[in-house]
Amino acid sequence: MYGYSLVEKPAQKLLLRKTPPRIPPEQEAELLFSEVGRHSAYRMYGILYGAILPAESLYRQDFTDYRRIFLQIPQAEIETNVHIQPAGLYLRTHFKGSWEELPDKYREIMAYAQEHGLELTGYSYETGINDVIRNAPEDYITRIEIPIREKDSHP
Repeated sequence: MYGYSLVEKPAQKLLLRKTPPRIPPEQEAELLFSEVGRHSAYRMYGILYGAILPAESLYRQDFTDYRRIFLQIPQAEIETNVHIQPAGLYLRTHFKGSWEELPDKYREIMAYAQEHGLELTGYSYETGINDVIRNAPEDYITRIEIPIREKDSHP
């Protein structure tokens, strides 16, 4: 349904909250919304939220190894629990559906990357595009961005 694109992204600060290992998506969402709730007008001010998953876990076919949830708060001076999403070239796609279906999307991403000679590095950044509170799980849209490099472009 959604295609793939390569996008150049600037570095950006993300406010992180650690997630316990291997928690179910529902519990992860609860943690995230407790953090988002502290920023009551989050959509008005452009705050985005999501989760990060190590690329190395994707290569192991472990699509549940979420390490952190994040908030991206434009123009905020974040000093603690900061993660810098690195600048660089990213593979970007979107997914519409419930979190339980995301592993199938990641398998598709892995096949696409292999077919196009791309190496996934760092973390996969999953960002919620629409408001999960107001939408049914099957209507939830997730943007997935993963830093890449061409397989022949590094030593």
